[in-house]
Amino acid sequence: MTTAGRLAAAVKNRRTANIAVLVGAQTVNLGGVLVVTALFAPADFGRFATLFAVAAMVGGASPLRLEVAATTATEADAAQLIRAAMRSNRVAAAATGIIALTCHTVWGQLDGRALAESVALAAVTYAIASAGTYTYARVRERRYMRVSGSKLLTAAVQVAGQVAASAVLPTPAGLLAAAAVGYGAGTLLLLTTTTPTTGIALPPMREVLHRHRAFMLAGAPAGIVSAVAVNLPVAASGVALGTVAAADVALALRIGALPSALLGQALMPLLLGEITHRVRTDAALALPTFMRALRGLTAAGCVSVAAVVAAGWWLIPVVLGPQWHGVGMALLLLSPFLLGQFAVAPVSQSLNAAGRNATQLVWDVARLAATAAVFGAAAAGVIGYRACLLWFSAVMAAAYAAHVALTRAALAGLPDASRREPVAATATAAYR
Repeated sequence: MTTAGRLAAAVKNRRTANIAVLVGAQTVNLGGVLVVTALFAPADFGRFATLFAVAAMVGGASPLRLEVAATTATEADAAQLIRAAMRSNRVAAAATGIIALTCHTVWGQLDGRALAESVALAAVTYAIASAGTYTYARVRERRYMRVSGSKLLTAAVQVAGQVAASAVLPTPAGLLAAAAVGYGAGTLLLLTTTTPTTGIALPPMREVLHRHRAFMLAGAPAGIVSAVAVNLPVAASGVALGTVAAADVALALRIGALPSALLGQALMPLLLGEITHRVRTDAALALPTFMRALRGLTAAGCVSVAAVVAAGWWLIPVVLGPQWHGVGMALLLLSPFLLGQFAVAPVSQSLNAAGRNATQLVWDVARLAATAAVFGAAAAGVIGYRACLLWFSAVMAAAYAAHVALTRAALAGLPDASRREPVAATATAAYR
C-alpha cells in the first residue's frame, strides 16, 4: 500500500472509531434512562426530569452562542469568547439555583431537601453549560476523539452515579447531583488538552464581544426559541388532541427520534467541526462540505426512519399492548418531520457559522409560529387528529428544506479570501 493509501486508511479508521464511540455514548445514555426509571419512584423521576429539562434549557442558552462564534473566530478571539461564555455560564447557574431556592421559600417548602435540590440544580446547570462550551472549543480544534470520549465518559459516569443514588440518596436531588458529576467528568476530559492560545496576545474582551455581538443578540434568542419549538408538540398535543392522542404522539416522537439521537446527533461534532473549519480556513470548500454531509445524513435518515416506522407499526401493539396501536399511525404521519430532523439538525448550526444569526432567529421564530398555528387549529376543531399530525409534519419538512436553502445561500456567499490559519499537516490530525 502506498503512503497516501495508508494515510487515507488511517483517517477512515479514526473517523469510524469516533462515530462508534459517539454512538456508544448515546446508547449508554438511552439505556441508562430505562434502568433509572425502573429504580426510582415515578414521582421522584418525574420531578428530576422536569428540573433536568430546566437545567438543560438554561445550560444550553447560558453561553449566549459565544461558543458557536468561537468555532469560526481567530485563535485570539476564540480564547476570549470561550472565557466570556464560561463567565456567563457561572452567572446563569448561580441565578438558577437562587431562583429555585426563592421559589421554595415563597411556597413555604424551604428545608434541607429543598436546599439540596436547589444546589444540585445549580451544579448540573453549570456542568451542562461547561460541557457544551468546551465541546465547541474542542470541535474548533478538530479534536473529535476528545469530544467522543467526553460524551461516552459523561454517559457512563452519570448512569453509574444515578444507579448509586438509588441506594444512597433516592431523591431528585440525588439524580441531579449524579448528572452534575457525569457532565463534570466529561468537561474535565475536554480540559485535558494543550491550549493553542499560549503566547498569543489577546484583544480586549469588549472589542471581541462587539465583533461577535450578533451571536448574543440573535443567536442566543434563536437557541431559546428553538428549545421551545422542539418541546411544544408534546406539550400542545395534550391540549389540542386529548390525553390518549397526546400519549400516542409523545411516544411516537420519542421512538421516532431514536435514529437521530443514536446517529444523527452523534455525528454532529464531526460534521459541524469540518464545516466550521472550512469557513475559517477555506470558504470555497464550506458549501461542498455541507452538501456532502447533508447527502449522507439524508441517505442514512431514509433508511433508519423507514425502519423505525415499519418496526413501530408492527411491534408496538405486540410489545406494549393493543391500546398503543395508534403510535404506529402517528409514526407514519410524522415520518417527513422525523426525516427532516435527522438530516438537518446535526448541521443546523452551519447557518450561524456563516454569520447569518438574524436569519437563524427568523427561521426559528417562523418554525415556532407554524407549530403553534397547526396545533391551535386542532384545538379550535378546524382540523382533526390525523390532519394535525400530517400538517405539522409537512410544515416542518418544508421548514427544514427552507433552512437548507438559506444555509446554502449563506455558505455560497462567504468571501473568497478566508482567514488562513495554521493547519496540522498530518492526515489524521482532525481525528485526535
